[in-house]
Formats: sequence, structure tokens, C-alpha cells
Amino acid sequence: MELTPKTARRILPDSSEYDAPPENIVAGYLLRVRPGDSVHIDGKVVEGRPAVDESMIADEPVPAERLPATA
Repeated sequence: MELTPKTARRILPDSSEYDAPPENIVAGYLLRVRPGDSVHIDGKVVEGRPAVDESMIADEPVPAERLPATA
């Protein structure tokens, strides 16, 4: 639990951003994950091609590339 980020960067409808506590994030919110950030919420990629380190849950040593969701 010590590795869990304290905030998630939420993108508001006016394109501004702020750091929100994870317990305030609900389905449908857009979040920005920058290189080196930890991902602690399940979701879909809508833009970009991130390489996600899933070693904590999948025991894979190499980050896995994720593509934007098509639906």
C-alpha cells in the first residue's frame, strides 16, 4: 500500500487539471498519466501508447504497451 499514489491527475471539461485523491475518482473521469507516474486505477487508454509496468500484479518484468480502446 505504500506504493499507492496519493493523488490522480484529473482532466476537467474545460481542459484544466488538478490532483484529486483516488477515493474521489469515479467511472467516466479522464485522467492524465505522465511518464514515470504510477497507475492505481483500472481504466481505458483513450490517447497515446503507454508502456505500463504491471509487475506488481502480473509478475511481468517488462512494461507492456497499451493501445487506445476502440470502443
